[in-house]
Amino acid sequence: MEFPELHARYWGQHFWASGYGVWSTGNITDEMVNEYLEHHRRKDNDDDSNFILE
Repeated sequence: MEFPELHARYWGQHFWASGYGVWSTGNITDEMVNEYLEHHRRKDNDDDSNFILE
C-alpha cells in the first residue's frame, strides 16, 4: 500500500465530500464558458503547459 497512514486515517470514511460550485461569469459569454468546459473535458488534455490563469 502506497500511503498506509492515509489508509488508516480515512478507511471507511469519505475523503471527498459532496458539494457544488457557484460563480459569476462577469463579462464573458455563455459560448466562452462552453468552449472552456469542452477544452477541459478532453481526455487527451493531460499537459498543463498551456494552462493560462488570467
